[in-house]
Amino acid sequence: MQVCIAFLIYLQRSILPLVCSLTRNYSYLYNMQLRLVCTVVLLLTLHTVFAQIQISVNGKPLSITQAQLSYTYTDAATMHISDTATHLTVNDWQRATNDGIPISYQPKCIWLKIPMNALLAQNIHFASIANPHINKLACWLVDSSNRIIKHYGITGDNLVFQSRPLPSTDYTLSFDGIPLNNKLLIIAADKRYTKLDIPIVFSSEAYYIHKTQTNKLIVGLFLGIGCFILLFNVYLYGSLKQQVYFWYSIYLLLILFYIATDVGLPFKYLYPNLPLLNDVIRPASFAVSLVPLLFFYNSFLNLKITAPQLLSFNKRLLISYVALFVIAVSSTIITGNYQVQQFWIYTNRIVAPLLLITILAQAIYCYLRQIQFAIFAVTSFTVLVIFFSIYSFHQNGLIVSNSFTSHSHYWGLAIEASIIAFSLAWRYKTYKEEAERLLIENFRIQDNILKETAQWQEKELERISSLLHDTVGANIGLLRLHADAMPLTEDGRGVLANQITALGNEIRQMSHALSPLKLQHHGLQVALQDLVQQIKQSTSLNLQLEWLGNKKALDFQYEIIIYRTVQEALQNMLKHAHAKEAIVQVLLEDDLISIYIEDDGVGSHTNQPFDGIGLKSIEKLVQLLNGTFQIKTSPQAGFSLSVEFKTLNHESLSSRHR
Repeated sequence: MQVCIAFLIYLQRSILPLVCSLTRNYSYLYNMQLRLVCTVVLLLTLHTVFAQIQISVNGKPLSITQAQLSYTYTDAATMHISDTATHLTVNDWQRATNDGIPISYQPKCIWLKIPMNALLAQNIHFASIANPHINKLACWLVDSSNRIIKHYGITGDNLVFQSRPLPSTDYTLSFDGIPLNNKLLIIAADKRYTKLDIPIVFSSEAYYIHKTQTNKLIVGLFLGIGCFILLFNVYLYGSLKQQVYFWYSIYLLLILFYIATDVGLPFKYLYPNLPLLNDVIRPASFAVSLVPLLFFYNSFLNLKITAPQLLSFNKRLLISYVALFVIAVSSTIITGNYQVQQFWIYTNRIVAPLLLITILAQAIYCYLRQIQFAIFAVTSFTVLVIFFSIYSFHQNGLIVSNSFTSHSHYWGLAIEASIIAFSLAWRYKTYKEEAERLLIENFRIQDNILKETAQWQEKELERISSLLHDTVGANIGLLRLHADAMPLTEDGRGVLANQITALGNEIRQMSHALSPLKLQHHGLQVALQDLVQQIKQSTSLNLQLEWLGNKKALDFQYEIIIYRTVQEALQNMLKHAHAKEAIVQVLLEDDLISIYIEDDGVGSHTNQPFDGIGLKSIEKLVQLLNGTFQIKTSPQAGFSLSVEFKTLNHESLSSRHR
């Protein structure tokens, strides 16, 4: 107790003020941490009447002196002798006091003797040792002359599950049909070199049924809620494909399995004939859970972008931790030695809190750098460090064993899981609001594009009307005059037919320029190739087209913008540049569109040399798309046009937050 309080006071007086001062909010955080420390100290001082050996009768605690308990120690090998109890004389036993019995970290077996006469008035039918993790356990019912009335056999965590007296996760003894007058219950427990708790529960038949059902309900409810959260996170991972939900699901799975093994359920239902696996898998599942927890932390704070140096450090930390874990498990299984097992248990009780403290320090660092959601990481890891430190002190015998300290790791995991669940919900809400904001912004931009496109089309219709009146209308009028004045001879009809054919070709070219059918039916790349080919056939310009990047189809509105940009630039080039060589480059990369057009023509004195509505309209569209529109030209140095913008669509918006 004193060591734990001293450690908490050290945190409160040294480390926590340092963190608070760094956050420039010393007074508030300092007072908050002081209240937290006081609360933990208060919890540690409550209900400290329980010891490593706890005895209760139908739910009511019975002191060691009231139970007239005696104890002794023997070599562990003697547990295999069925009549060992008959060889223990009165001088071998010591009467226990309420100061407690040194039963933990002993190199021998602990033997307990409880007279049953004090329990006769309670209508006792069962006795349960509510600790499913005693390596070996043997129980006898003897009379006052040490004659064995019933031997319940040798059972324990290191033997198959069928060795249990009754098929329950706890070690339950039945007294049905046995008169308990002047009888003694003798219990031998072997859990050498480790922490040992022996909670003995005497119960009537009614209380045993009630207690069993209540425990099953609590465990089932706890595991059920945990499984629901696990399945919900698996669903979120399947829907959103975010690594943060995957690692949290793995972490929850290991924690739920650890809790299940802690109450003995997998040993009963999954591997009842594999005691060695059962002895290793409980501490292993908890130790391994720190690996996905660290991966979750890396993904939750997006350390790959926000703090790559921490991510690199965490990778090396994980490699070291996994290597240590493999060595621990291998040496424990190969040697089968209790002292080796105890060494690694001690090591894990030191390494695990140190790892959590390291992650907590990183979370504080991220919070000071104002990395998004870091406050949730600081809070959750602070809870884990505090509660797991309490549990570590309890396991090492530095503080008293009570209902809080012996289950402090459960409290820590439950609170930490609640904080993480809230943080994930908050993270999802934040990203959803951001996605909705971007979606609204996208709709606004799309609406502006449509409006600008409509204005562009209106101006194009005016230009088309003027073109039809000035060109096609004039040619038709001229054709009529020629027809009126032309003699109806074979030569006259031939001249008339040639003029009609030329007029048809001109109308066809105008139609292709105004509504490129190949763009609609064959896609952007084919339409651009056709446009370039037409210019090369009708002029002496050496024009080249380069298509770089993806060839997948774009949204049609972006294909129209690209096509009109290239078309308008080439038309201006043919009118003004007098170029011999030119190149058109179109680059498509994911959501990026880049267009580059260059010629070796006469150039101009200004960066915006043309007064036509085409390029100005395109520049306005590009600005609406938050893109760049740049013209570079100078006299006798050619002309270049660079256009670059990102596509905006619902898919890109949703993927941006994955």
